[in-house]
Amino acid sequence: MPSESIETDSPLAPDVARIEEQLEEFEEEVLELTEALSDAQLLWRPSANGWSIAECLDHLNVTGFELLPRVDRAIADTQRQGHRREGPLKPRWRARIFAHMMEPPARLRAKAPEIFLPRWPEEPRKVVRELVDLQGELIKRLHEADGLDLSSAQIASPAARFIKLSLGEWLLVTVAHQRRHLWQARQLLEDPAFPSS
Repeated sequence: MPSESIETDSPLAPDVARIEEQLEEFEEEVLELTEALSDAQLLWRPSANGWSIAECLDHLNVTGFELLPRVDRAIADTQRQGHRREGPLKPRWRARIFAHMMEPPARLRAKAPEIFLPRWPEEPRKVVRELVDLQGELIKRLHEADGLDLSSAQIASPAARFIKLSLGEWLLVTVAHQRRHLWQARQLLEDPAFPSS
């Protein structure tokens, strides 16, 4: 089931609206990828250490839901301090590099931090439903942050406190990260050993 659309009286700023569009496009692509696959196909691993399609998607669930409370605090802090948006989002160079590194195809492979490792998804359809829900939660935060300065509040990575990006930068990195692991999941369909059913 697609996530529910968010009702709003005023349009989002163009750059933020583009993030919303990317989240919606990602949701559609996830549903398109998974709807015709069996549970066995979703759970198939290419090797003992390789991730299944379900694990690629669950990694995004684990990462996204771990980040949401930090996003909520950043929005609340920005609202409380009265920091209003004064122009388009301007990510710093390190955020641009980080987002670029996340984009598919994977240019740099690194082991995911333990806090972000996927769970063994015994119910792969539940993984898909959670990922759809996550897109709705992220879109909800976009609207809650509408009109706020997305560059003022800094959010530390749950995996490494020294990695700090602004709210807007995390949103840009998140959509790139999601595309990366959707690409990874799609690569499994090309594996000669991928089950036919």
